[in-house]
Amino acid sequence: MIHFPVLFSTRLQLVLFCFLCVSAPFFAAAQRDTVKKIALKELTVTASLASSKMPLAFANVDKQTLRQNDFGQDVPYLLQMTPSVVASSDAGTGFGYTGIRIRGTDATRINVTIDDVPINEAETQIVYWVDLPDFVASVDQIQIQRGVGTSTNGAGAFGGSINLSTKAFHPDRYVSYSGTAGAFNTLKNTLSFGSGVLANRLILEARLSKLNSDGYIQRGSSDLASAYFSGLYFTDKSSIRLNAFTGKEITYQAWGGVPAQYIGVDSLRNFNPLGTEKPGAPYKNQIDHYVQSHVHIAAARQFSDRLNGVLTLHYTKGAGYYEEYKAAQSLAPYNLGAPTDTSDLVRRLWLNSDFYGAVYSLSYKDARFESVAGGAWNNYISRHFGEVTQLINPGAGVTNIPPGTQPYYSDNNHKNDFNVYAKTTFQASPVLNLFMDLQYRRASYALSGTVDGGRNLNFKVPFNFFNPKLGLSYTPDPQNLYYLSFAVANREPNRDDYVAANENALPRSERLYDLEAGYKYQAGPWKLGANGYYMSYKDQLGLTGQINDVGAPIHANIPVSDRLGLELEAAVRISGRFRLNANLTLSRNQIKNFTEYVDNWDKGSQDTFYRGNTPIAFSPSLISALETSYDLIKNKNQTLTAALSNKWVSRQYIDNAGNENTSLPAYDQTDVKVIWSIKKINKWGFKDVSVKLLISNLFDRRFSTNAWTYRYISASDYRADNYYTRSEGANVYNQTGYFPQALRAGFLSVSFSL
Repeated sequence: MIHFPVLFSTRLQLVLFCFLCVSAPFFAAAQRDTVKKIALKELTVTASLASSKMPLAFANVDKQTLRQNDFGQDVPYLLQMTPSVVASSDAGTGFGYTGIRIRGTDATRINVTIDDVPINEAETQIVYWVDLPDFVASVDQIQIQRGVGTSTNGAGAFGGSINLSTKAFHPDRYVSYSGTAGAFNTLKNTLSFGSGVLANRLILEARLSKLNSDGYIQRGSSDLASAYFSGLYFTDKSSIRLNAFTGKEITYQAWGGVPAQYIGVDSLRNFNPLGTEKPGAPYKNQIDHYVQSHVHIAAARQFSDRLNGVLTLHYTKGAGYYEEYKAAQSLAPYNLGAPTDTSDLVRRLWLNSDFYGAVYSLSYKDARFESVAGGAWNNYISRHFGEVTQLINPGAGVTNIPPGTQPYYSDNNHKNDFNVYAKTTFQASPVLNLFMDLQYRRASYALSGTVDGGRNLNFKVPFNFFNPKLGLSYTPDPQNLYYLSFAVANREPNRDDYVAANENALPRSERLYDLEAGYKYQAGPWKLGANGYYMSYKDQLGLTGQINDVGAPIHANIPVSDRLGLELEAAVRISGRFRLNANLTLSRNQIKNFTEYVDNWDKGSQDTFYRGNTPIAFSPSLISALETSYDLIKNKNQTLTAALSNKWVSRQYIDNAGNENTSLPAYDQTDVKVIWSIKKINKWGFKDVSVKLLISNLFDRRFSTNAWTYRYISASDYRADNYYTRSEGANVYNQTGYFPQALRAGFLSVSFSL
């Protein structure tokens, strides 16, 4: 049995909290006069971030915006108002398991870093935001790059990247609190504190968070906790920073989706099928339980006014399982009985992983050059295994083993990732900047053992990728900027692609050619932008309906597909009180010459259907976002702001066949926020007091943001046997599950510091 390695145990958290609360005032008080004289410079280089001179499409979400919009929901919900972004939530509220797509690109193709350290889970290439609860409380800026973007560390950015920068240190000691309470029994408490400058050279900061929510979906609860500690030791020319953070999540499984037939019925649209295999009341421990802990140590050095370097060592430990009740199971696959033996049972599917490596960069800047050279080496080792923890009323002769002593599958995985890059922006003339970014990346993935489902696999696949990026920007005057860029990106298949594939026909890597052209205007209260893109894919992996040798669906390489789009942005500030921000994405996303494979249950084989050019799944042709705010009160001591936002997403197809029978209807959501901020309250000693109210889905829209589907052919009607099944006519059926989002809900948040 695996024991969770938690970076900070509960007892250690309390000790740390007490130590800082008691000692920080004495140390900081002794240095109070000295702090005023220190020009505190944290010598870090965030090599993954795009600068204003780079010919790329990106958006920055700053500290103030993050704090105003933070009610405890996961990062995707804080980014959903940026261009071309669609967020989703399994539990319907933004708490628990959430997802994000950029330009229709799914989470396995979006690179995520924290201070340049890769965060994507190396095998699946996904970031599970539920493992980073309340992490945005420790973040000062998030940059979203659309398209290939700049060279980054970790998984290939194959349509988008998200770069999180942790908080800059505060030179004065502080204690701050923020809390949220609201619908679905949501309750979040966050306590942060900082030591101020100790002995002119050291700063310590920490955060503790606890979040609970029942979720909109039945039993879609989240029980989340996290801790964050950061320490900085600095001199005039160098610094060493330690970031250590851990997240623990216990979520009731809500990833099954609601049957399509239930979506239009208010009493059923939050139905959760998971756990209901147990007779009577649903199984109460149908949970996902995971702990993930990170340590980052960054050493930075300023070699001269022009040259800076950073070396970061990192380690991530993850361990956990999901537990489920399964009814009427054949016991032979579990090594517990003969093929004819059956029983209800409880099983756990485990993951235990270690991820570690080094990230480095060297930055040079003068009047005409901005250059960064860097790279990374990362290593990932994991073990997947399953165990039966309980047999429910087994028949005579069934082996009832002690729980946790005999895994019924077990496989070992190893992924190695290495890259080097050099990128530079060169000012060729007062109005022309040239950009070049060259990256070499080597990755290998190996798997051996028996995977879930009983297949024995043993393979190792290496990859060598060259990812060049070229561009230019033209600034005829300070108000106008034109840019053009071309980039190539390559991406290896993920674990799921390999596990589902036929062993003698492993999937190939994907390649993306990305052409971007844009214009930006900024003058007075106006900011305008337009970006056109053409993304051409070779061998993009997607569902075609094909199955492997044991009948499971596989991701097949689709020879040709592309995305063509236009992104428009506008922002204006009128009279210092009224602000308007809007963005609109229009796109055409298609697979060329698509052939769909559909199971024929009567024949025991698959029928093929040529569909021609079809839309890429989950790629809406129109995405828009509108935000307006007005300062009802605005002076040097306080502000009272009312804000209205609307997100609109057009129809999305659930699979690549382009069939409206299996699609997500268009939807829009309107939210209202009221934010009251006070800089200082002398009577009680509070400062930076904020009270925020959020009314989400103001107009009570009924919509879903994600779904799954399976299509088959049969002369028999199985709708009575499976509540997911719907008829399309002519003996064609589909089983489809939707993920509906919560109706109107309110949340209240309070924060202050001392």
